[in-house]
Amino acid sequence: GQYWKVEGGRMTLRDAVQDAKMGKSRLIRCSVHDDHTPSLSVSQGSDGRVLIHCFGGCDPEDILAAERLTWADLFGETAREKAFQVWTKPQAKRQLPWDESTRSAKRADWTQFLPPTAADLELISKIRGLSREGLHLAVIRGILRVTICRNGHRCWVITDASRFVAQVRRLDGQKFRTATSEEKALSLPGSTHKWPAGIAALNDDHRSVILTEGGPDLLAAFHFIACEGRERDTTAVGILGAGSAIHEDLLPRFRGRRVRIAQHADKPGRAAAECWAEQLRPYVEHVDGIDFTGLRQQDEKPVKDLNDLVRIHSDDFAAHTWIRSIIP
Repeated sequence: GQYWKVEGGRMTLRDAVQDAKMGKSRLIRCSVHDDHTPSLSVSQGSDGRVLIHCFGGCDPEDILAAERLTWADLFGETAREKAFQVWTKPQAKRQLPWDESTRSAKRADWTQFLPPTAADLELISKIRGLSREGLHLAVIRGILRVTICRNGHRCWVITDASRFVAQVRRLDGQKFRTATSEEKALSLPGSTHKWPAGIAALNDDHRSVILTEGGPDLLAAFHFIACEGRERDTTAVGILGAGSAIHEDLLPRFRGRRVRIAQHADKPGRAAAECWAEQLRPYVEHVDGIDFTGLRQQDEKPVKDLNDLVRIHSDDFAAHTWIRSIIP
């Protein structure tokens, strides 16, 4: 099961059904909903019948009607009645965390997200030590935006085209003052960490993925992608919190890819990486991780995450050649 790309257009369900009858599973775009990334699974069941399932929740009958197919196309004429009974059995529709009405209402109140200006990128580059090329790539992928928060501060935003998740940080590098504490980053009301930032930008060309923890590391991943010239076949996805697992409905989007996890060099970071690797292993071609233990920054402080690695000590950079090839 790898993504299938047809030059000059998308793969049709009819084509995928024929492949499934020969034992080749496919993940294609669904015709019923606005499917930016393939989410319709087409595979062969244990009894030889073709099974279809949309991870976006679309009804199989609607999918068949949209593609002008019938149950007989999946199971053959003799099995039509049995197939109809199997596929129309009522099922409770799960409420996904990003579709909850209360979250949707809160997201509707978000201030406008805009592409950062040249001055904005210069500030982020200075604060985080990241290349303008890497930041520009994050902008192109729809992941880096800016906004004016309700407290009046101009902030940079980690999000993606889905707008299911958004985390803000101040462009001046200062912390937010809340009623009980000071925070360097805030998740906007209605945001859900179950949706990894950047997953909406995954497409068929992205055979490799850097999976990170948090917004700064997500931007750092694009820095390294640009440094290695891997913009065409690689993207980055960020989980905005070590305590968040990847939602099970999103795991098939990683199918057939090579994933490298840039874990934080602490106990929660290692635990999160092990959890994500275990989740991804049944779907991906390969998954591994990066361990920063023992590496130093230029100021002799330890490298704790992927963003710190940008400022690695020259002696450690010379001694560890693997750093020159972060992309799997």
